[in-house]
Amino acid sequence: MRILAQAVASLGLEWSKQPAHNRLDGYFLPGERASPASRPAHFLPELHEEVAKSWNAPFSARMRSSVSLAFSAVDDAKNRGYHSLPPVEEAIAAHLCPPSAGRCAKLALPSKACRMTSTLLGHAFSAAGQAASALHTMSSQQIFQADLLRKLDENGPDAICVPNLRSATDLALRATKSAAQAIGRSMASLTVTERHLWLTLSEMSESERAAFLDAPLSPSGLFGTSVKDFAERFAEVQKASQAMKHFLPKRSSSAAGRTKPSAQSSQPQPPPTAATSQRRQARSARPRSRSSGRRPAPRGPRPRIAVKPEAPKLS
Repeated sequence: MRILAQAVASLGLEWSKQPAHNRLDGYFLPGERASPASRPAHFLPELHEEVAKSWNAPFSARMRSSVSLAFSAVDDAKNRGYHSLPPVEEAIAAHLCPPSAGRCAKLALPSKACRMTSTLLGHAFSAAGQAASALHTMSSQQIFQADLLRKLDENGPDAICVPNLRSATDLALRATKSAAQAIGRSMASLTVTERHLWLTLSEMSESERAAFLDAPLSPSGLFGTSVKDFAERFAEVQKASQAMKHFLPKRSSSAAGRTKPSAQSSQPQPPPTAATSQRRQARSARPRSRSSGRRPAPRGPRPRIAVKPEAPKLS
């Protein structure tokens, strides 16, 4: 804590106040509660800037930075499991998702929402692996620093040792910056994953979801300022739609007019009286003629009747 306090003072940083001493703990023996080492460390603004570089567009941010590649590339990192999530076993996929196991392509989850979640988790794991790779470079430089400091303590100042110590310190700081950027990308991917899980409960399209997923990160809320922006946009669209109704009314569909019941049919019919019911019964009791149900025969030319000539009379 003494060294940390000196470092904070030399950097001109603000540090939170140390908690007040409890007089019931005494003044000579160490107290039962935590020692001064429990005091939270200071906040370094430059480090936070590196962490939050991918927070403005967390969904479309690049997973690997070419600038920090030299500090996050480690030999045999892929075989050590630093690059991506371990693949699912074929036996597990065949048991839980038989259609996916029968394909020749890469095994994948059945639903689109699950595949999206798996992709986002893979991004978060890859960014965390880059941060772990940068720690290898950082640790190597710090070990080299400790060895150079030991030589300076034993043999005194050296014309070669001091420049090497300064170079190792700079490389360790750059590796720290690379690790901070990777950790920030991992935090961004995990936030986008949480947003995606909540957006699966809505009926939004993929393009509308992408705008919410790529909104800047904010510690005040999961979706940040995007909720206010989209609410204002929705209000503007509704206001414009109401204004269009005054000078550009929409035409009602003919199908809706045909299916709409008329006012007369919708009115209730009065109950039949006794005279009306008697007339209906008399009408139904009348015998129907046979010709009433027959169709009239078509009219055609009448056939001529042959007339037999009369025999002459004898006088």
